[in-house]
Amino acid sequence: HLVTHAPIASVAAELYVRDGKLRGVQGPLLKAAPSIDWLNVQMYEAGDVQPSSIGDFYQRQLLQPLAAMGFGHPGEKLFPGFEPRWHQPRATCEAALRSLHGVARGAFVWDYRQIAADVAGWGRGLQQALESTPA
Repeated sequence: HLVTHAPIASVAAELYVRDGKLRGVQGPLLKAAPSIDWLNVQMYEAGDVQPSSIGDFYQRQLLQPLAAMGFGHPGEKLFPGFEPRWHQPRATCEAALRSLHGVARGAFVWDYRQIAADVAGWGRGLQQALESTPA
């Protein structure tokens, strides 16, 4: 079995990567609960990450703290999630994934109904962005 959580991006940094001060949990949740296989980080629930890009936010607020905690391959724990209706058309999602080249191992879109008319295009586009070099 795999265990996954789906935190909003702003909470992922505080609760999962840094000490979120949860009752009964000492330190960051990913250290206290190493059985969590990955976090589906909901970039669309974080609010607008301006003035930085999603890629910059992801690196600075999530990946760097995980690396500092001793996770050798932090991208294996974090998968960015996007929502097309929340100002995130396919081009925006693809650009964010290209900026995380070599780090993000996967991504997800919430929810399927938003991309159903072009699911093949979204699938190809996101896969190519994950495999491409940074823009």
